[in-house]
Amino acid sequence: MIICEDVFRCEDIGELRDLAREFYIDNLANTEVYNDEVGLIKFSKAGYKKPLSFSGDIRKIKLFAVLKELVKEGKIFNREVDRYKREKTEWLYLKTSVILYDIKLEIIIDIRKDCNGILYYDHVIYQ
Repeated sequence: MIICEDVFRCEDIGELRDLAREFYIDNLANTEVYNDEVGLIKFSKAGYKKPLSFSGDIRKIKLFAVLKELVKEGKIFNREVDRYKREKTEWLYLKTSVILYDIKLEIIIDIRKDCNGILYYDHVIYQ
């Protein structure tokens, strides 16, 4: 079980986004993690933008501290092909658990593989 320590120690959403962005750039950008079921997943320089800009959930933002572990430990529970047929893309949905604030949370990680083989991610808290 992954345990997420509150490394950001902040509850203000604006400040928390800034801290998570800085953490991502310093610790995740341009790094890779290997998932046994998916293979090698790269964290791009801009991988923080969508998860931070579309989330008002403080818990989701705090999970940036263990994002690499979540992606590494996640297990595939669903696959989809691009239903819009724009490109050859595939979505992989990984599920894993984490403890945050002494509460067990079920996490879903979306991994999108585009036609060039590039993997993009997002993570949501499943309730």
